[in-house]
Amino acid sequence: MEENELVELSQDNLIQFEPLFDRYFDRVFQYVFSRTNNRQIAEDLTSQIFLKILEALPRYQSRQSLAAWIFTIAKNTLLSHYRFNLHHPIQSLDEAGLVESNPISRSSGNSKDLDRYIDLEKIINQLPIKDRELLRLRFAAGLSFTEIGTIQGKSPDAVKMAIHRILRRLEDEMELTK
Repeated sequence: MEENELVELSQDNLIQFEPLFDRYFDRVFQYVFSRTNNRQIAEDLTSQIFLKILEALPRYQSRQSLAAWIFTIAKNTLLSHYRFNLHHPIQSLDEAGLVESNPISRSSGNSKDLDRYIDLEKIINQLPIKDRELLRLRFAAGLSFTEIGTIQGKSPDAVKMAIHRILRRLEDEMELTK
């Protein structure tokens, strides 16, 4: 079923929201988890985001991208969360359990791959916040350049170029760490 049809069904009867929830839950959770590095907080915030989506769904207009609309709600929910929790500690990927769940784990026996992964983590953490946000929206949330542009108030070409430059910078930095 087309996304617009799912939205219309959900607007008429909120019980019909489940297919939209299923379609977006993993992407929203991955995006939130990439921002919080804490599974419990990510689960709580993702629940809040979907409650807000349900509340706002009757006002959604199909002329805008549903994904951009959903991730704008997610971004604003995260901003509110951090505004009220300014002293929330940011964990490393290892503390958040990402290193262990990563295909390149300590038990894989390939410490060179793990070292490269940790180097990449350090380089990404040194990027400006706006660059990390672009990477999260593109790779954790799986949004298109158009959808990211809608959220960020930029053209799709500007987003594509910015992400390309960030990736080139990461590649250059990784080459220097060899």
